[in-house]
Amino acid sequence: MDIRLLGSVEVRVGDVSVALGGPKQAGLFTLIALHRNETVSIDRIVEATWQGAPPSGVRGQIQVYVSNLRRALAEAGGDRDRIQTRRSGYTLCAEAEEIDLARFEALTAEAREALRQGRLDTASALLRDALALWRGDAFEDIRVGFAEAEAARLEAMRLAALGTRLIVDLALGRCAEVAAESQALVRTYPLHEGLWARLMLALHCDGRSAEALDTYRRARTVLRSQVGMEPGPELRNVASLVWNGEPGEAQIARWTGALAGV
Repeated sequence: MDIRLLGSVEVRVGDVSVALGGPKQAGLFTLIALHRNETVSIDRIVEATWQGAPPSGVRGQIQVYVSNLRRALAEAGGDRDRIQTRRSGYTLCAEAEEIDLARFEALTAEAREALRQGRLDTASALLRDALALWRGDAFEDIRVGFAEAEAARLEAMRLAALGTRLIVDLALGRCAEVAAESQALVRTYPLHEGLWARLMLALHCDGRSAEALDTYRRARTVLRSQVGMEPGPELRNVASLVWNGEPGEAQIARWTGALAGV
């Protein structure tokens, strides 16, 4: 079974898609997939799905959803017993390698270990593999109570992995590539100061210091106009480094050392 949460929610058994049904039924599957091999209580399902306003007969409705999901798994050639009934709720039985989110978490953990060991090429490759698992926003087609907050948590993990990979690539001397990628990223995430800082340092290390300072002015304008804030310490420190003509390698080393726990 292949469970994909990092984008629209999809489940496949071999080449066959599993029909997850309507929003709440698909949301129930997503919830138990997020907590694979754990019992998700009926009360938790009710709160996560209906957020304090459940209909009458909600427990019976959940039983219908679970029955439908089991039938859909079986019709796709899978094992209906993957969804187990427990005394207090339901459990989805799945291995880590069957869920893209679990693979993402494993790859980023491997990358952190490679960083601690100073294996920058390996860390970069692992992070690229992890980020390639994303097909869009996490469970972007699930519109039930818990999904928005959980998607935001996963997006923060994605951005953390992306920011780490950019730093590692800077440490590997890939300044032009990081600059080009970061230019696109700050258009997508204009309030993410860490991405602006990486863009500025990449430009500076690529011999484009005037462009780096212009980028700082752009970032400052965006932050002031959209959230009424001045740039934080990270951005200001990089701007000072560029303005003073200091080499960027020391800042890259500090970032890399912090990521490696040195």
